[in-house]
Amino acid sequence: MTDHPSPLHLTLDDDGIAYATLDAPGRANLLDDALIAALDELAAILEDREEVRGLVIASAKGHFLLGREPLGLLALADAAPGLSDDALLAAIAPYGDALRRLEGTAKPIAAALSGSALGPGLELALACGYRVSTDHPAARFGFPDQRLGLMPMAGGTQRLPRLLGWVGAHDLLSGGHMVTASAALELKLVNEVVPASHVRSAAKAWVRARLGNAVEAPFIVGQKRRPIAVASATAAIETAVSQGLGLSLDEGLALERALAAGLLRRGEVAALVRTLVVAKGEADKAAWRPALPAAELSRAAVLGRGPAADAVALAARRAGLDVHAVADADGLDELTPARLGERKIEILFDASREDVAAKHALLATAEAALGEDVLLVLTGPRLRVGAVAQGLAWADRLVGLYLPADGGVAEVVAGPATSAPALSIAVDAARRLGRTPFRVEDGEGRFLARLTAAYFRAALDLGPTVGAADVDAAARAAGLAEGPWALARRLGYATVTDLVGEEGAAAVLAALKRPPDDPAPADAGPRMMAAVRTAMVTALAEGLVNDAVAADLMAVLGFGWPAASGGPLGSFARR
Repeated sequence: MTDHPSPLHLTLDDDGIAYATLDAPGRANLLDDALIAALDELAAILEDREEVRGLVIASAKGHFLLGREPLGLLALADAAPGLSDDALLAAIAPYGDALRRLEGTAKPIAAALSGSALGPGLELALACGYRVSTDHPAARFGFPDQRLGLMPMAGGTQRLPRLLGWVGAHDLLSGGHMVTASAALELKLVNEVVPASHVRSAAKAWVRARLGNAVEAPFIVGQKRRPIAVASATAAIETAVSQGLGLSLDEGLALERALAAGLLRRGEVAALVRTLVVAKGEADKAAWRPALPAAELSRAAVLGRGPAADAVALAARRAGLDVHAVADADGLDELTPARLGERKIEILFDASREDVAAKHALLATAEAALGEDVLLVLTGPRLRVGAVAQGLAWADRLVGLYLPADGGVAEVVAGPATSAPALSIAVDAARRLGRTPFRVEDGEGRFLARLTAAYFRAALDLGPTVGAADVDAAARAAGLAEGPWALARRLGYATVTDLVGEEGAAAVLAALKRPPDDPAPADAGPRMMAAVRTAMVTALAEGLVNDAVAADLMAVLGFGWPAASGGPLGSFARR
């Protein structure tokens, strides 16, 4: 390739099969201008050098290509409203042109997918004639573009339905779903699934079998239709697919670019990118985590009974942990080192009822039973870590890790005695559970629990005769992801009680049962949002959260505040 550091490295075997290896220096493989230029140069090599007879595109990392580089995407979204149509299409075109050029070389090209291929990464794989995936359970394939108000821009809406048909492609495109390797094989999105050590060799075997044979374009040609403009990402994707299937591939690619350009012109796209890509990427780094080696967690116990304990146990099992669930102190005897031997419990999630005296007794028993190297984790929404730690022998091993039911985030809370190793392990546990960790101080109640409680109380304040369905509709119309009473039903009575107490939960239950006598006030949605915003400002004033940007992001990811607004305080809307 070129002399300067490149995200793509080319080697050529004696049999004429080249390996193009994605290896972005110092970070994950992401689409940026350097990679687009490297792919275009790669296409030129395939076109001009006869000794290069076939190609395997692989990755040196544990994934293939994860998406667009966030700051570059943000720059494009920021600039889009001010660009002319021709200039915006020209800004979108280079990646799709590079893929089309690769595809048109008439030489066999296979993708060796060592891990996830998302958005532009899957578009690159689809431009190859054959796709071999690792069997790693973490590998995912799909187009999550829609959550940013965007759509594929380099052939995703054209190649995928030509490969899978409209029905097979619909959920991956319009739903934004991501699928595992086994599901991708069943869909025929990938052609083979093999162990990680065999991905490259399987891809090369396919290429070798086709050497010397011109490769036909894999996509059909149809009748030309006129494109139409649409306003939403879902409608744009469906238009690109339904109309694109009747066009030649090149015409379909032009349609896709025109629709994508229309989406980029929408001002909220830049806010979505700032919030869900740039800001979340910074939060995922958890720069506040103590600089200690990452914990290798494999075995956990969940203490407690009821929906909260079940939810924690399910999340831990989905993360691949060996989980032992015990209802009360008597079950802890089954988890002693004498019973489990080398398979000792490493982390105990305490999801028992929110009562300080009861927790003191339970955790004291846990200390005696499990051994001093076990991390003790409080998962409830209300109690101070410091209050529960009083009287424990290993107060330094106690930490709070609140896992809101909506998923996506974890509030990590250190008490006065919590040690740096305990805090770092808690962050690692949050990441293992697939959550973005946020540092929250040890105050009265967790941050997101306060927002949710304020939401419920604001809904109750709308009056005793307003129907639940009307309240929920008003919340959704204001942009919130879920109405308060739909959320209450999903969380269940026990969780609502934890959030607003027995009296508040009884009022919520009565609200869910009452008939719709009166419509919701015209300002119902803004009033509920204002109550949530006030709760957030109060939490910041009290020092429960010390960073308004983090608070905004938690509200978006963990509460369901509209992402395009930049959060209740709008930290990302105009940055």
